[in-house]
Amino acid sequence: MAARADNLRILVIEDARYYATMLKKRIKSVLGYDAVLTYSYAGAKELLQTDTDYFLALVDLVLPDSEDGGILDLVISKDISPIVITGNYDDALREKILSKKKVIDYIFKQEAQFFKVTTDLIGKIVRNQDIKILIAEDSPPQRLKLKKLLETQKYQVLEAADGAAAFRIAEANPDIKLVLTDYNMPVVDGFDLVKMLRKIYDKDQLTIIGISAEGSSGLSAKFLKLGANDFLTKPYAAEELVARITQNLEMLDMVETLKNLSIKDPLTKLYNRRYFFEEG
Repeated sequence: MAARADNLRILVIEDARYYATMLKKRIKSVLGYDAVLTYSYAGAKELLQTDTDYFLALVDLVLPDSEDGGILDLVISKDISPIVITGNYDDALREKILSKKKVIDYIFKQEAQFFKVTTDLIGKIVRNQDIKILIAEDSPPQRLKLKKLLETQKYQVLEAADGAAAFRIAEANPDIKLVLTDYNMPVVDGFDLVKMLRKIYDKDQLTIIGISAEGSSGLSAKFLKLGANDFLTKPYAAEELVARITQNLEMLDMVETLKNLSIKDPLTKLYNRRYFFEEG
């Protein structure tokens, strides 16, 4: 069950008092959520012995009493999803961070708009709780991998082992916002699933991302021409998939916003003359 947005708490583990204090203030002023601060591994360990009710945690990767990333393992062991804050970056560190279960993402302290980037990401993760994503994938290991990745991002996840089952689920759940579909599936393949979905859902209602291990340009082009919004070739980086999903959902949201602006009064939210003429 999704956590109530007006009752969320964010755990901030950061030894730099300035960063910790500013994060707390911005989380409250921008998002309206309470943030609990602690400044060390020892402090976090003591706090988490009795209090683990947090929506997510902002975790400084290097603390004076925990320089090997042990703080990340501590937070994850309490079933809390962390967003990692780091001042350093290299490929090895990135792989280490993203290999941890439940890690949502990482943010650089050197980011020019660090505090805005952080609150924007928290806000996105909160909103993800209301977004349904359907996975159409015949391989159980691949389907499970995708499901865990999406659930880490707090999405609601539905699953289907073939295109026919996926279409039935999509018909029964018109509030699904995005479909991830493999190409090579039994009963109904990815191409046919896209064609079937586009008969009942326009691109401003549902976004579709095709996935395949067969990475020919012809395959990706056919997916897009049949009505998919995007395409990824296996194997793909989990980080890239999350970014593609975010980008496509933001585009869907933008189209919906523009559509509402064209048919509703911005002040009263009542339908305008244009809407009644179009519907009539």
